[in-house]
Amino acid sequence: MTLFAAMKQDKVFYSIFSVIYTLVMLIAYSRYVWIDHHRMEMSTYWLQKSSLSPADLVIIKHYGNLSTNLEKLFLVALLTALLILLIRYRQNKAAGLWLFSLANLPFYLAVITTSLILPHTTRLAPGNLQQPLFLTVPYISLALVWSGWIQLRRRKVG
Repeated sequence: MTLFAAMKQDKVFYSIFSVIYTLVMLIAYSRYVWIDHHRMEMSTYWLQKSSLSPADLVIIKHYGNLSTNLEKLFLVALLTALLILLIRYRQNKAAGLWLFSLANLPFYLAVITTSLILPHTTRLAPGNLQQPLFLTVPYISLALVWSGWIQLRRRKVG
């Protein structure tokens, strides 16, 4: 079964899956951007003070923990989506992996667009905005390499 045949056969499943997955990732990303923006706004306030109070340190730690937890959410959502597609396409894992890559495309386009636009209007750093890409691209790359290896192996056997 080719990629397009798999998409056509499971059109409803793939449509629902990709919309839900993209929404979860975009909601988490918007929260991530908001936390980063708020942290940068607070840093201006903290830089004006001569010394930080213990309450300020607690707030700084809290923002750091929120960012870390959202980064973990990106990885959990990514790996969960990958497992769902691998289970769904047990017979043709390569098609499942390519569909997984296509499901990530809207999220990646949104992250790239945001990281190109927001630094011009806010104090947010492009690297901070692209952090979810840095976390997830290696996993997708490994999945695609594995997919290619599966296809090569299948051609040699068949």
